[in-house]
Amino acid sequence: MRHSIGHVVQGIFRSYAQVMFSRDVVFGGLLMVVTFLDWQMGLAGLVGILTTQLFASLLHYNLSSLQEGIYTYGPLMSCISAASLYELNFSLWVMLPVLSLMTFIISLFLKRILDKHYLPYLSLPFLLAIWLFLLGAQNFSSLHLQPKTHASYVFNTANLIVHLNENILKIPYANVLLLYLRSLGAIFFNYNELAGAVIFVGLVCFSRIATVLSIYGFLLGYTFYRFFEGDFTPLVYSYIGFNFIITSIAIGGFFLIPTRGSFILLAVIIPITALITAAAHSLFSTIQLPLYSLPFNIATLWTLALVQLHPQSGFIFPVIKQEYSPEMNYDKHLIRQARFGSHTFYRILLPFWGKWFVSQGHDGAITHRDEWKYAWDFDIRDQEGKTYKHPGRELNDYYCFNLPVVAPSYGTVVHIVDGIPDNEIGEVNTLLNWGNTIIIKHGEYLYSKICHLRAGSIRVKNGDFVTPGQIIAHCGNSGRSPEPHIHFQLQATPYIGSKTIAYPISYYLQHTNGQRVLQTFSYPKENEWVETIHTCPLLKHAFHLPPGKTLTVYCNDHHHKLKQKWEVFTDAYNQTYLYCHESNSSAYFVNDGIMFYFTDYLGDKNAALYHFYLAAYRVLLGYYPTIVIHDRLLLGDLFPSYIKVVHDFTMPFFQYTSAHYQLRYVYADNEHEPQSITIRASCEALLLNKVIRRKNYTMHFANESITHFILETAQSKCVYQFCG
Repeated sequence: MRHSIGHVVQGIFRSYAQVMFSRDVVFGGLLMVVTFLDWQMGLAGLVGILTTQLFASLLHYNLSSLQEGIYTYGPLMSCISAASLYELNFSLWVMLPVLSLMTFIISLFLKRILDKHYLPYLSLPFLLAIWLFLLGAQNFSSLHLQPKTHASYVFNTANLIVHLNENILKIPYANVLLLYLRSLGAIFFNYNELAGAVIFVGLVCFSRIATVLSIYGFLLGYTFYRFFEGDFTPLVYSYIGFNFIITSIAIGGFFLIPTRGSFILLAVIIPITALITAAAHSLFSTIQLPLYSLPFNIATLWTLALVQLHPQSGFIFPVIKQEYSPEMNYDKHLIRQARFGSHTFYRILLPFWGKWFVSQGHDGAITHRDEWKYAWDFDIRDQEGKTYKHPGRELNDYYCFNLPVVAPSYGTVVHIVDGIPDNEIGEVNTLLNWGNTIIIKHGEYLYSKICHLRAGSIRVKNGDFVTPGQIIAHCGNSGRSPEPHIHFQLQATPYIGSKTIAYPISYYLQHTNGQRVLQTFSYPKENEWVETIHTCPLLKHAFHLPPGKTLTVYCNDHHHKLKQKWEVFTDAYNQTYLYCHESNSSAYFVNDGIMFYFTDYLGDKNAALYHFYLAAYRVLLGYYPTIVIHDRLLLGDLFPSYIKVVHDFTMPFFQYTSAHYQLRYVYADNEHEPQSITIRASCEALLLNKVIRRKNYTMHFANESITHFILETAQSKCVYQFCG
């Protein structure tokens, strides 16, 4: 019962926060207070949320969606809007649940339609519901329109508004500031500067980037209207000014990563929003319906549809995983770019074992041209650069002939060509130029094609599911292939002659000056030696953390003693995390079989789990003593909050802080199959390129597990022992 009440309360607060593109409970509570400046509106909004929660619960709708406020912020806005226009009599009390349920049903309907196009329904359910209500209410004489007065304001709100107005008028550009604050307040139908001031304070606390965007968007819209001598009456009295604010926050930092590009884009989108506002006002005034957030909805949906046409423009970046914070969206974007580039969904590996030579790369001069330019040819060579031994007249003379070809990732075999004879050396088959081929589907619009396979060597059939590293065939010399090699490409369609697409190899080792260099989500280049990564059984076992596994951690130093229990869980979104029962902290991680890395930490930063999160932030599951792993940390992982808050204001334009992670392999008792390994990692916080904080970690592995790790700072040293 307590758990259910907690979900209900969270759902209430987050319903308010969702209106401002947040799920922060504290921010939601502050916005709830704003609605209760007018107790009738506040109470009506609460009725809308609770009615929808009850109805959705009875129909067994997703509990997490209700907890997030996804389905209830629309009914909240509908009921507040109705209470702002109509007298809160018995008839309206009866009507509010009907209005909230209608908004909820419209939300489900629009979600089903717009989800197919990967578009959000925004506040469209509220608009459709409130317009239907306003049109229908004209036929019900028991519903009474009322002019908005201060009669329903709580406490001494009216006097506070007067005093605040008098003080603001003493400030330069007071009229613009008043209009901005009133526009903020109008988001919750409280068209006064006190409501706007409270929202502004909450906005600053919640997100500095959203605050900057709100001011930027408002000033763009205001300047546009002023420059073209627009009619400010609808801007002021029809609650239109807030459209510029919420459009700016939505596009500039919620749906798109807040960068210079998103700010430049807004310089175009906000004037368009202003034109939509002016045009829609002329239309809607004739049917006596308010615009509310219609311009915001149109401008935002147009923009998101445009972005879908060019998702990798390099100018603007869609948010891949919504963090409900512009700062976190940006920070995670930097980490995602450093780790994966723009490709995060599918891990594509090299289609062979060991060390091979890239004989032809992308845009190669021989056959990789035009629509088929994004491809690789691989073979094996000796120190003299020859691809064969002995005379080189027979297929078996070639080093790569008949070597295993493996699946580059998880997928389903969708097309096979076999039975084409291998060519004699120097001969080519231009009629069946691809030769024996396997095409594997890895995801929607992502297929791999491996060609020139040895006749009769294919071990799979259509419909088979394959796993990374599984032998599927052997290298041959079929098709347009004068000597044995592997042709490998990625494509968007499952056909033999499909054009290629640029898609990176997730992990491989590049040989440079006799040294191995780790490459992640990169493109092998022509005339490079590349090697598949050999994972180490010790590290693979140590970081094998399936759901249900428990670890006991002991710490005993001069300052404190502790014993903590960690347990592995998987949430509803299939994200796996370590949970510390004593500190109530969680560390989310991914183990893709080659790399173990953490993605999030939530909880106490004095807990042992936090230090393990930093120590093992990113670990290659293979032992390579010459390789150094580099990564970015979230700013909040190392920086004091006051530095981060100040930095947030300039984050989209320039950064003067950064947090970095580095890992080295320093010891193994046996380099090939080690039974004992020592790894060192360091985490640094840089302010103006100067290190202001550093944490050093040493991790020891033996007996197929991590035995202990050591934290060292300038002030202290702490040892954490593992058991289990």
